[in-house]
Amino acid sequence: MAEITSTAPTYDYSMIGSVGGEAAQSVNGDMINKIRAAEEKSLINPITEDIDNISIETEKLQEIKDKALEFQDVVSYFDLYNDENVFNQFLFDTTGSSAVFDAVNMSALEEGTVTIDITQLAQRDVYQSDTIAEVDKDNDLNIGNLSIQIGTATAIEFDTTDKTISELSAEINNTEGLTSSLEQVGTDTYRLVIKSSDSGVDSALTITGGASDDLGYTTDGTTVKAENHTLTSQNLQATIDGIDYDVSSDSITTQGSLEIKGIELGVSSITISKDVSAVTVAAETMVTKYNELQEMLNEEIYSDEAGVEDKSMLRDILSDLKSMLFANYGAQTPTYDNTVKDEYGDVVKEHSNVTNNEMNLFVLGFELDKSGNLAIDTDIFNGIINGEDDNYDLDDLQNIFTGQYTNKGVGVQLKEYLDALDGYDGTFYNYDIDMISKKDDLEKEKEDELERLDTKYGIMAEQFSAYSAIIGQMEAQFNGLKMMIEQSTSGN
Repeated sequence: MAEITSTAPTYDYSMIGSVGGEAAQSVNGDMINKIRAAEEKSLINPITEDIDNISIETEKLQEIKDKALEFQDVVSYFDLYNDENVFNQFLFDTTGSSAVFDAVNMSALEEGTVTIDITQLAQRDVYQSDTIAEVDKDNDLNIGNLSIQIGTATAIEFDTTDKTISELSAEINNTEGLTSSLEQVGTDTYRLVIKSSDSGVDSALTITGGASDDLGYTTDGTTVKAENHTLTSQNLQATIDGIDYDVSSDSITTQGSLEIKGIELGVSSITISKDVSAVTVAAETMVTKYNELQEMLNEEIYSDEAGVEDKSMLRDILSDLKSMLFANYGAQTPTYDNTVKDEYGDVVKEHSNVTNNEMNLFVLGFELDKSGNLAIDTDIFNGIINGEDDNYDLDDLQNIFTGQYTNKGVGVQLKEYLDALDGYDGTFYNYDIDMISKKDDLEKEKEDELERLDTKYGIMAEQFSAYSAIIGQMEAQFNGLKMMIEQSTSGN
């Protein structure tokens, strides 16, 4: 039973009947207050109690949602679609300093050693102009066209007419494939630096034109001045596991998932191995969080105290979770019941139609205790992980927990189910909307009832006030008559 929220009365009729004699004062506002309080208790208090119960229900449901979210966070470590799931954890051992390694896609990494021998790093083309004095920096150039060709592409013409060196630099910098800046290289001297945006020989720059001589990039408009061509474009040249590479970038992605970035000449290697240490921890935590959620749901289902009103909803959630935990998984070659169709009449080929599932959590060491809680035999579980079991191995365990895209494992199904509970139009979402609506209706009903009582007892107060005045007048008249009688009799 909820504790009814107490509020001070919004009415007070106690002054009615307070003036006058004893009879007038007997028809007073205290009587109205008592009658109003009694009726309000019978009509308003039940509504208030229902409102308070909804608040309690909201808090209790939030506790369940929070606990479900904790469980969801744990099972996400077994989610096939989570690149960081526990079966995609690896140990990395690197040697050398010529390269750094990164995983593009953890799930696609292959165990083993990869060795890279870098003999040349990729470079961009870089040109610097002759020095430009401070006094000339803001003057218009007017030195003809500057022509820049990127690789074998068509040359780009930059007209220097009525442009300062800064304006020319900005125009070049806004061109795809080029970067440019006006660099201060001395106290009052500058150079116009032009670079290819990308490294590699395919991005080599060819600078020509009349303006190129004045700026110092070339002589006779075509011959490159070596001192002004400060860096020459070149490719990365390296050997990875015996395969020669000659590519424009210092970054190479091999095996479709391992990114190698060259940083200096020399030999480096990386050894990749599976890290299964987190699998047992995640499984034990999953058991703990499931048991906590199950106990919370059972406590609420069988509780007589105010809480979640729809017990059947909670039973359904618990039943769904148990069904997923106790189901079979792990079909290596899924077959389908092609008679199942969706609302559009198309044949459904999803995990729900796999018919040759053959394994479940209980072959991995999971078990139920006498209270119905999950437990895990870590000796059996770790034996499977470490390859010490005669019947099952790590691949079987992974198939049960994560499954495949055509045959989702228990981790995927639990994650999707728990996520949907509080998603749009999910069970928790709709229940929240329903409680908000019910609370709004109750508060409106309470407001209407209070207004009705205000009207009813306002009229009664006016009547009592009138009765009190009439009785007071009659008392005064009677007292006057009484005095006259007493005076007339006292003379005899």
